[in-house]
Amino acid sequence: MPDKSPSKWVKPWLLGFVFLLLVMIVVGGVTRLTRSGLSIGEWPPVSGIIPPIGPKEWQEQFSLYQQSPEYQQINFKFSLEDYQNIFIWEFFQRLLGRLIFLYSLIPGLIFWKKKALSASLVLLFSGLVAAQGLVGWLIDG
Repeated sequence: MPDKSPSKWVKPWLLGFVFLLLVMIVVGGVTRLTRSGLSIGEWPPVSGIIPPIGPKEWQEQFSLYQQSPEYQQINFKFSLEDYQNIFIWEFFQRLLGRLIFLYSLIPGLIFWKKKALSASLVLLFSGLVAAQGLVGWLIDG
């Protein structure tokens, strides 16, 4: 008879969590190597999951970036196309951070509710992910 207990799903969930963190390390590394960090001028909490669509939105984002010290001191020769190339890495990194938070929180709450994990462990994982995102947001802002 197969094991239907929620605890049998904890190990694959934790392995998935580790995998997502490794992907984040790679994406973060590429973001740093391509100097793509801080390329997004505004990052609304909810609507920020949708990238610019169309030339007008791209130009608005690029205009915001042109006001940043990074653009003015380092990337002042960038065209809109150059900007789009670095924007996508930063965008993907931020989106991945949100995915990791939801991946830690939602299944974690389910496992806690089914008594397969302690509340403190769920809060620890989700809290660490949220804290890292908060630090990034504070530094970026």
